[in-house]
Amino acid sequence: MMLVGYNCHPPSPLDRLEDYGASIVRVPLRSDLPDDEIARQMERLAGRPDLLPMICCTTLEKSVDAVRWHAVRTYHLARDAGVPAFQRDRTDGLIELGNEEDLNLEGAPDGGFKYRPREYGDASVTAYEDLRAAGYEGLIAGGSVSNFGSALSDDLVTKLKRFGLSVDAVLARADVLLPLAIRLGLRSPLPGMLYLRLMDWSRLPSDMIVSPHYYATDGDPNKPRPNHESIKAEWTALTAIIGDRPVIIGELGATDNDRTPEAAAAIYAGSLDRWAGYRQVIAAIAYIWTEGEGTPEAPALHCACMQGHADGSVTEKPQGAAIRDWVKGRRTT
Repeated sequence: MMLVGYNCHPPSPLDRLEDYGASIVRVPLRSDLPDDEIARQMERLAGRPDLLPMICCTTLEKSVDAVRWHAVRTYHLARDAGVPAFQRDRTDGLIELGNEEDLNLEGAPDGGFKYRPREYGDASVTAYEDLRAAGYEGLIAGGSVSNFGSALSDDLVTKLKRFGLSVDAVLARADVLLPLAIRLGLRSPLPGMLYLRLMDWSRLPSDMIVSPHYYATDGDPNKPRPNHESIKAEWTALTAIIGDRPVIIGELGATDNDRTPEAAAAIYAGSLDRWAGYRQVIAAIAYIWTEGEGTPEAPALHCACMQGHADGSVTEKPQGAAIRDWVKGRRTT
């Protein structure tokens, strides 16, 4: 059965993710955080043994060495803090190599891995090998692209044609022609499906899993991205790239800031229905937008199922209630 979780800071006592159907909590940790801050967050995770932590290691310096260093450092700090899933006799820990801002998110730095998917693949392989050498036996994920698109922007296609280059030629020789395309004016990020393909998953470790992000197209969980005929075609395109590797939907969302919480709640439930239909998808992690200042005990309550307020009160989010009810329904059927 597909596990369900939330993107969140290390949960506070007020943030009862378990009561909202969570089996997993995905915690992004930047490489500029000092060791003592990461250790503090790991201690909070150690106090919640019923939540499987998915530690997302995002690096500010986009290099192979930075990715491997941050991943191994984070593993050691998690193990030393006593996080159960990261002890040497456990295989259910989960480390994710990078976040969408490291790869193809709009606004990602041009100097990073934004236009260098193969180099990101190299970094993933190196970090994987270093984690295994350090004694980590848990799961390792990568490829956290921000969408399932696969088409280059119209303006770039026009420029390529002007220089006598076809899109197929660029994609077939991406290592040579993609830098040329960038010089011709590519500024938008690579579509997610294309980014994954250019990583070349055939050369990545066979037990490395894939963690793409999914936000419902126009609020409809069953509507494919514009360049796919159907959601079946979308899935077929993905598996043609990654094979039969397990998949975790690392961020599942509804761009809540564009709609009411109640409308977003229905989108979350529909999205979970969609991804639960694929045996390859082992987990889906909800990303719920947050507002307000939080509370002294839980200053962020970031992207979780409850909302903290400056007056110290905490209220339930409709999105969290919808996900909780979805999980309860699955457990009783």
